[in-house]
Amino acid sequence: MKILKIIAGFALLILFYLIATSSADSYFYSGDEALISNVTLIDEYGISTEFLRHFWGMAGPLHPILHWIFRPLTGAVPPGIRLLGFAILCFFIWFFRKDEGYRILFIPMTFICAGYAMTEFPAMLFLLCSILIINDLEKNKAFQLVKIGLAAACLTIAISGRWNYLALLPFFWLWLSLKYFFEANFSINITKIKQNWFYFIVFMLISAVCPVWILHAWGGIMPPEASLYEGYKTFDIAPHNFILSACFAALIVLMLKPNWLFEMKKSIHLFTYLSISVFVTNVIFQYYSFIPAQSVFNRFSDILPLWIVGNAFGSLSICLGLVFFYNLFLHVWKRRNNWNYVFYAVCTLLIMLSAIKITNLFSSRYPYQALPFLLLMLQYEEKTEEKWWEIALAIAGISWGVLTWLSYQHIYA
Repeated sequence: MKILKIIAGFALLILFYLIATSSADSYFYSGDEALISNVTLIDEYGISTEFLRHFWGMAGPLHPILHWIFRPLTGAVPPGIRLLGFAILCFFIWFFRKDEGYRILFIPMTFICAGYAMTEFPAMLFLLCSILIINDLEKNKAFQLVKIGLAAACLTIAISGRWNYLALLPFFWLWLSLKYFFEANFSINITKIKQNWFYFIVFMLISAVCPVWILHAWGGIMPPEASLYEGYKTFDIAPHNFILSACFAALIVLMLKPNWLFEMKKSIHLFTYLSISVFVTNVIFQYYSFIPAQSVFNRFSDILPLWIVGNAFGSLSICLGLVFFYNLFLHVWKRRNNWNYVFYAVCTLLIMLSAIKITNLFSSRYPYQALPFLLLMLQYEEKTEEKWWEIALAIAGISWGVLTWLSYQHIYA
């Protein structure tokens, strides 16, 4: 894997250079970096309920609070604020180093999520810490109350960083109850219940702190100002975001560990016929259209009509989404007795499903939030020999990531 590691090293240097040479003039004012404006609200109201009631944005308060804490070091302007995400990226790469964590750099979305002051990486870091602490409870019973308190605190902070992580909360409770109250064969252990019920209650109470606080301040799952915009009503949903999330999840896995997707070789003919059927049906009925990087294709609309591009990519996204679901089912079934693996898979699906509530747009950053769970699942896969096409794929992913990072300046500036 030496060549891929060298490529990843260059990618890390390129990303650092992009960040380090950016300045306050390179702010993009529509998106997560614009949430820095909430920092001044903390100066005015403190970290309080009143601060949340005047809060702008729907990701949650972790982002401005974090940048308020580090403002003496970063000045709350680029490149300082962007280096925080880069530092967290380095931690992810180091932590998953035994599982080829450097491959995270081959995912195009990494350049956006870690290259700008986005909300994803801080929330993902706390989410990962919560999972790791809970897993450690099985290995080491010492300081159990401290650990369970830390795990719950990390989870509640993660939810305050990316609000769609709220969908994971009841499943964390279920996962912990399986560890604390049940045997491996799913039989209830009364002795374990007597020993651990207090820890479980502590976890539930602490993990619910931020969700309860935010729900109380906002009077719902969205800030009061968000309800004024089209697409943010209580019952507004975009179901197609689920299949798009599955499509991009498949691309993430392809960059991280391609052999995970090769389970589909058992039914390759089925998927070939299915893909052709989906494509032809979609072109005829024009049911689903999706154009990534539409600004690029707009320039060639006279040569290649956008309805063809949209239907082609729409069909492709449906097929890739089905490939992801199929392989996920096969891997979960193969490891169905592994509670951790099943939990990671369910949480991945929940994160993708939560994207249907964001109806004004779709961003590949939504499925990217499942990265901690995907990395933890992929730990179970065997390492494979380096393939030439993996090198080409890595270079293509990095190139697309760099172009996307640069394009954000023109789109939002």
